Amino acid sequence: MSVFHLQTRESNARLDRLELLAVQSEEELRKAVHLMALELASDATAELWLGSAASNYPGFRPEHTRIALFDGEIVAALRLTTETLKIGEARLRMGGIGWVVTASEFRHQGIASRLLRDTMAFMKAQHYHVSMLFGIPNFYDQFGFATSLVDHSVSLDTIEALNCDNPFSVHAAKPSDIPAMVKLHQRGESGIACTLIRSTSHVKNKWVRFSEWYVLRDERGKVVAYFLVGRNNNTLNVEECAVEEFGLASAVVAAAAEIADLESRARVRFCVPPNHDLSRYLQQFRATFEARRDRNAGGMMAMIDVGETLESMIPEWESRVAQSPVREVRSELTLVLGSESFRVRTNRGAVDVAAISGRNKLTVTNEELIHLLSGYRSVSDVLNAARSVINQDARNLASAIFPDRLPFVWKFDRF
Repeated sequence: MSVFHLQTRESNARLDRLELLAVQSEEELRKAVHLMALELASDATAELWLGSAASNYPGFRPEHTRIALFDGEIVAALRLTTETLKIGEARLRMGGIGWVVTASEFRHQGIASRLLRDTMAFMKAQHYHVSMLFGIPNFYDQFGFATSLVDHSVSLDTIEALNCDNPFSVHAAKPSDIPAMVKLHQRGESGIACTLIRSTSHVKNKWVRFSEWYVLRDERGKVVAYFLVGRNNNTLNVEECAVEEFGLASAVVAAAAEIADLESRARVRFCVPPNHDLSRYLQQFRATFEARRDRNAGGMMAMIDVGETLESMIPEWESRVAQSPVREVRSELTLVLGSESFRVRTNRGAVDVAAISGRNKLTVTNEELIHLLSGYRSVSDVLNAARSVINQDARNLASAIFPDRLPFVWKFDRF
């Protein structure tokens, strides 16, 4: 028998002896956390945070640490976080998958794949709408994940940024500043899709891992802006920022430039979406605007329960329909996804969704539906693919409920 077939038989035998389950004890949790930190961590605070998150992270339960056991030993693990994903007026229950790890001697045997499928079955049973992860290339697409997020940034020379004016005092942020920072963050989220709802508890929980925050205060001591700093070679990265109003963008640019200048870094890079105050302000400078899209990699999303997800989109869809040409008419669109059909119907602004077939059928792939919901891809691209027989009212309905969006998740909120 060939070496290949012997290895295959050995691998299959190992898979047959695997147990896939949630951690059952504090000791198993400790071992799973140690494996994640050992294989994946890039800083000393990771194991501390992974361990404390079990009791402190909002919505987290012990069963959200999923493991694979081989002869009683943990050989693979991942961490599931429960988040609320925002698409306009819609709120979706999202399971964030992170810290996917397999012990080095057990890799390339399909163990991570089985663990991931088990976790998705768990999410289905727990009534999650969608799942999200930030994945390696050409692996997670086989589980229904499709690239759905875009990384945007604006970078400019530090010398150029130093020309901006900052009349405010700059301070290292303290935990007591978190409520003000969360309020500023919420103000800047209005035009962004797929962001995660963030509370003071979320920020407090990750404070030990993302500690280099700065705040700008006015003469009364009020926090009017903040930013989070990271570094990459000769560049100072502003990984997140928010301002009380557009006119304060200059102050954040100047404050970040001063830090970069003190550290002799030639560039300042702002990791912000195109409609953010900082991005719009920097359009007047000699700057580099970038949008990174990774095919079958990066920020990816999967549908866990299509029907429940579409039902949860109704508040957003009614808001969109109210501003569209179909607000005064009856219209119907049937989304055909494999063997399933979902009829979306509007009657004078009211929207209902049913898991039945109806008129005006639009056949979509799993990837296309994810792209339409997130706004990653234009609805006109799908409509022009000639897999539909729909009238003009149905086209108008599709255009209303699937507008172009800016899907983006801040680095701080990733898992």
